Amino acid sequence: GLMLLSLTTQIFLVKPNGCGVQVTISECKSHYSTGEVSLFYISIYMIGVGNGGYQPNIATFGADQFDEKHPKESHSKVTFFSYIYLAFNLAALFSDTILGYFENQGMWAPGFWLFITIIIRNIVEYISITQIVKRHQQKLLPIWLCTIMYSVVYTQMGSLFVEQGDAMNTKISNFDFPPASMSIFNILTVAVFLFLCNRMHKKKLRINTEIQRMGIGLVIAIASMISAGIVEYYRLKYAKTTNLSIFWLAPQYALIGASEAFMYVAQLEFFNAQAPDGFKIFGSALCMSSISFGNHVSSYLVSIVMKISTKNNKLGWIPEDPNKGHLDRFYFLLAGLTAIDLVMYIVCAKWYINVGKSGEDNQEQSCMKCELTEPVNGKPRVPILNDQIFPTFLQKKRLDNLVNRKDSNTRLKIFSGTANTTLSQEIAWYMGLELGKIHTKRFADGEIYVQLQESVRGCDVYLIQPTSPPANENLMELSVMIDACRRASAKNITAVIPYFGYARADRKTQGRESIAAKLVANLITESGADRVLACDLHSGQSMGYFDIPVDHVYCQPVILDYLASKKICSSDLVVVSPDVGGVVRARAFAKKLSDAPLAIIDKRRQGHNVAEVMNLIGDVKGKVAVMVDDMIDTAGTIAKGAALLHEEGAREVYACCTHAVFSPPAIERLSSGLFQEVIVTNTIPVTEKNYFPQLTVLSVANLLGETIWRVHDDSSVSSIFQ
Repeated sequence: GLMLLSLTTQIFLVKPNGCGVQVTISECKSHYSTGEVSLFYISIYMIGVGNGGYQPNIATFGADQFDEKHPKESHSKVTFFSYIYLAFNLAALFSDTILGYFENQGMWAPGFWLFITIIIRNIVEYISITQIVKRHQQKLLPIWLCTIMYSVVYTQMGSLFVEQGDAMNTKISNFDFPPASMSIFNILTVAVFLFLCNRMHKKKLRINTEIQRMGIGLVIAIASMISAGIVEYYRLKYAKTTNLSIFWLAPQYALIGASEAFMYVAQLEFFNAQAPDGFKIFGSALCMSSISFGNHVSSYLVSIVMKISTKNNKLGWIPEDPNKGHLDRFYFLLAGLTAIDLVMYIVCAKWYINVGKSGEDNQEQSCMKCELTEPVNGKPRVPILNDQIFPTFLQKKRLDNLVNRKDSNTRLKIFSGTANTTLSQEIAWYMGLELGKIHTKRFADGEIYVQLQESVRGCDVYLIQPTSPPANENLMELSVMIDACRRASAKNITAVIPYFGYARADRKTQGRESIAAKLVANLITESGADRVLACDLHSGQSMGYFDIPVDHVYCQPVILDYLASKKICSSDLVVVSPDVGGVVRARAFAKKLSDAPLAIIDKRRQGHNVAEVMNLIGDVKGKVAVMVDDMIDTAGTIAKGAALLHEEGAREVYACCTHAVFSPPAIERLSSGLFQEVIVTNTIPVTEKNYFPQLTVLSVANLLGETIWRVHDDSSVSSIFQ
């Protein structure tokens, strides 16, 4: 199309050469044959069609090259949309300056040929580059319709802004500044604000979602129209005496640029993210079609305004001579229409958000996607101390903890052992408390020394210490901590044990075996503990081994809350128990997932930590299988179960468990590609050597923190899980 335009321009359209500059307009060729006019329009439409096919695809194709599961590439994908939009604007800067210069000199054809050379060079490079290996759920129409009005505002920059500038003083000394080149201010502002938007994204500021940024873009667009209207009002007012400098238009160009950085980049991200997988081109097409519709609406709006304003033989608001019209009124009209559009947009945005929330409840059509904390430096989503990383389960309770429970803080003390200090800090943060000061060390011979460094006399003391590997050391440390608190005259001592070691030794399976779970329960009781708070015990009967009260905390709500945010339709879901012993747990889990169907893997265990899968009870063909267990040790059971599920036709397999013991060779088995995702909690700290790409670690800090508050306040604990 551009080649045809160049040929027609050079051969017969612009005749004689220099028409409009060296040669006056009256001497230029004004009559053309039907064929010449047809070729001109064909070339224009070919350029439009080519651009319409290219622009939506390039953004989608580029974004698809980034692996969302890769920690660095997932962030690069977000910044990619900013950079590609910046590239569009830099190209426009080149066009508006270089091509604008050629146009001013009447050299249209050489300007077109220059860009053809660039395009040919890009085609050659495109062909030579090896393609990089590639590592509709919400109703988008209301949001899309609201973005069209912004495109109407944006269109004025290339039309009425230029006409407005042409009627102003364009001289800088002896240099005649082209009105079209005022877009430099727009492009420079775009570059600056794209940088600022990226900084906002990295710092995770509150104004960070695409919906919010598009709203800001609309607000700035209103400001740009008001600025344009004010400048035009004063230009008309002083037109007879003073010709204002064209640089008075700089603010409105800059405001359009700032609004672009917020609106168009956010549009690209929003529609691309919301489009269904395998149909991402639809998202980019929505963004580009918004711009196209904006151009058409702008044309219709100008026609309507002219038809109304030219009644009674008036010249109208937008005549050929801007000095005889009222372009300022048109700008103020656009500002008013955009303000109305902003109100509608806010309503649609709130409706959109509400649809997203209710979508979790509507399980028949539920396919929600949730924004979650991305992995950092190759590490999984290990929680950090802030409001954003915790699952929404009980998250709102934290404010009540900070405001309503200050009086009882002095009698409640939380101390952490050395087994899982990160979880202890998160629990204290949720509760609005600080961890108690405690000194723990190990002597050269392995003995453990514990000293409380603050008074606990008459206090309710909670000691957080899982008996995870090394189980014996952590168990002994817990016992010594309990003894230290007892001897310091603590009123009540509660052992908070996120992971209870030895829980699997809860019965005799052969002669002359010990029941170590009962032995450990006696050890904790005799050390001086008044209560035990434990998470997901291996079997319910373990609670009976303690001669003191036991509060059993179920971590299922945290995992269920996370799964509810996954893009999985309930009709595609099946919950799988990896063995017969876990059927009760899996059934309860399935009931909470919209009463999903249940499947059971029958196995025969031939020795400790060795399992053999025998048979599958239930249908998993074409479904997303979610395997549920209380812990993953060597991952033999769950890995063989996943292999069987794939053999039976499962589309994807997720592994969910509370306790990530991860004894060798668990990591090799879990990262072998059998699992789409392995979801665990932080009851046991996951060491850096055990990280792998499919791993997701969820925090149970809010759940344990709320349980501690309820125990301390003598409130119901079981109501948390109802």
